[in-house]
Amino acid sequence: MGPSAIFNHLHTMMWLSGANDQRERLSRPLRDLRDRAFIRPNFKGETNLQMLEQTHFDAIVLGTGLSESIIASSLARAGKTVLHLDRNIFYGDHFACFDLKTFLRVLCVERDETNPFNAAYGDVEVVLRSGSKEEVERLAGIQKRENTANEEPATSEVAQDLPTDDGAVETNGPIQTPTPNSISTILDFLKQNANLVPVFKSLLADPDPSVTIASLDPSDPLLPKYTILAHLLTQSRQFNIDLAPKLLYNRGPLVELLISSGVGKYLEFKALESVYLSWQGKCELVPGSKEDVFSNQSVSLVDKRRLMKFLTFAVEYEAQPEIYQDFATRPFIDFLRDQKLSPRLISFILHAIAFAVDRADSETITTVQGLALTQRHLQSLGRWGKTAFLVALYGAGSELSQAFCRFCAVYGGIYILNFPISTISISEDPDRRFKVVGSDGGEYTSSWLVTSSNYVGNLPQGMNVDMKSTRVLRAMAILDKPIHEDTNLTVTVFPPDSNSNTQGIIAIQQSWDVSACPKEYYILHLHSPSPQATHQDFKAILSSLSLDPLITVFYSQTVQVPSTMWVADHLAFVGSNVVDVDFESAVLDAKAVFERIVPDEEIFGGVVAEEDGE
Repeated sequence: MGPSAIFNHLHTMMWLSGANDQRERLSRPLRDLRDRAFIRPNFKGETNLQMLEQTHFDAIVLGTGLSESIIASSLARAGKTVLHLDRNIFYGDHFACFDLKTFLRVLCVERDETNPFNAAYGDVEVVLRSGSKEEVERLAGIQKRENTANEEPATSEVAQDLPTDDGAVETNGPIQTPTPNSISTILDFLKQNANLVPVFKSLLADPDPSVTIASLDPSDPLLPKYTILAHLLTQSRQFNIDLAPKLLYNRGPLVELLISSGVGKYLEFKALESVYLSWQGKCELVPGSKEDVFSNQSVSLVDKRRLMKFLTFAVEYEAQPEIYQDFATRPFIDFLRDQKLSPRLISFILHAIAFAVDRADSETITTVQGLALTQRHLQSLGRWGKTAFLVALYGAGSELSQAFCRFCAVYGGIYILNFPISTISISEDPDRRFKVVGSDGGEYTSSWLVTSSNYVGNLPQGMNVDMKSTRVLRAMAILDKPIHEDTNLTVTVFPPDSNSNTQGIIAIQQSWDVSACPKEYYILHLHSPSPQATHQDFKAILSSLSLDPLITVFYSQTVQVPSTMWVADHLAFVGSNVVDVDFESAVLDAKAVFERIVPDEEIFGGVVAEEDGE
């Protein structure tokens, strides 16, 4: 397809996010997709919907979470007219990725409880390293970096700016670095970067309101914390911090969808380097191959043979039902014990392969469920790298969602960020069942409506949707050393009671290798799927690893999830699964919606073959 044909084929895609300097912060593959996807409009930050001449669509999709984005792009690829809207100015919903400044603003400053997105975050606690005198002097003495404004940051477009309290959009322009060690330097830093004052106030507020930075004594313990925070914020744009970090199974449905749709070639990935399990206070490497099993000197030969026998069976367990049928509905842990596996090997399988980390799940998950999870993991080994997982560069949720949004535009779909919704109404007209009214009064109709749970409040009054809350406790820590030597991209599983933690915890370490942070740092994400988890569980893990993060942010995500997908004829709700370590449920939800709307066609059918033939 030549350039003129592409030009005639494409509809104008409008992206109204405000901060002009952010728009070019794209990975190269996504820049290529952007250039295919739309004719560049004039971005001024205002919602200029006069550009939208079309007002009726086959489907309207609300929200840019991964499920919604896959649905919108697959429908557009199938020839449906699609309008894809999001009230936020960023992609990914609860899987979004931000730079450090925006991450802190979202959790610590932007507390608008009327916004469903902001209302999902709570239990925020921020801990900053106090720092030695030598460290504070070193950080405070860093000189302003040359050519900061001209450097291309290591972040993607998804780490976007948010509006300030007065509605203006902050830009992520160059941040000035404080240069000698003095209180006046911190004050000068904040004068030059006034938009960071709310962040400082929220993180380091003193109980005594009379205490200000200017009134601090040079020996005050707050001063080192201010210095460390200021230093980190000078590098804000080099951080890509996920709200809910996720991994991709090498042979999981998302990877297969990325390949079959062709979207994968517009994204960048790296193989996860290793998976560890904490056993009796020590982190042990989880074997990723037969060679790893037999080279492990800490496992007896008998246990190695039993483990290999079980793993060989689990890969094709459906073909041998006689082995597990007596345990099919009984707890998986009982079946593992029946296989004469040691407690250590049972923990490896249950927690680090099946990822049943929650205390209740590890005791109640059925044998059939456990075998299916084990099989999924084992089938993903050996494709790329030594583990079963891929890690997306620049933040998984935002990058994946953005790629599918732009792919939607390639095939004629229209998506708009920063589009507040006023009301949603339902009529008896089968062709125009749904009417979505924007806050500016613009009206758009469709035959189908797919929406995230963030838009429940916009439904007609009296329409009840059964929702359930899912809460996940999280922590994000910036480290100056990795938790395991010589490894940058890792997952470490801490079963309940393994390191003075009462609940199971999964820790994902990211690094500069996936553009998560500057080269000298590491990002450690911890989360617990248990509703009983507390901040103390995370602190116990950090303490047991002898870690003293520069900054640790503890927070919770409480997401509303629909009890049923189809709440009315032609109206589907999709939720954000913030509990699992992978994106697989998002793909399954998207496929279910697509098959309902387009029952006679395979999702993204024929895309790769068609493009290869051009």
